[in-house]
Amino acid sequence: YGEAWFKGDENQVFGGLSCQADKTVEASTLIHGLLRSPPFSQKRFDETKKSLLEDYRTSPIHFRRIPSALMTWEDEGIGGGDPRPKRFAASLKYRLEDLKSFSARFKDRPMTLYILGHRERAGLDGLKALGEFEEKSLEDIFPY
Repeated sequence: YGEAWFKGDENQVFGGLSCQADKTVEASTLIHGLLRSPPFSQKRFDETKKSLLEDYRTSPIHFRRIPSALMTWEDEGIGGGDPRPKRFAASLKYRLEDLKSFSARFKDRPMTLYILGHRERAGLDGLKALGEFEEKSLEDIFPY
């Protein structure tokens, strides 16, 4: 989940993986399923929460990054100073049920899947079965 870079922009949910070209259909089906119906685990949630909290505790903003951090917060529309103490306090209270509720919001939202690979080996028929399909040329991707 990525928050918008500028106030007024939309946040986004994203994921990524790499695979051999002949595994593209299986990998695409997998990531689609993971984003639509994540496999929740209390143990993984607790480990991730612990890691996040440790990161908050041990990663102060380096003094050379303070000006860019302030400008980033302004671009994001965050006023009132450093948002990290509030985020840390919210993280302490966050539960697995909160994550389930949060992720349920995205279950039926539109999803775009980008695949970059060898077209003859990627299994285009299998990919077309996943939903609306559009193929782009190299010139479409890199017009310069």
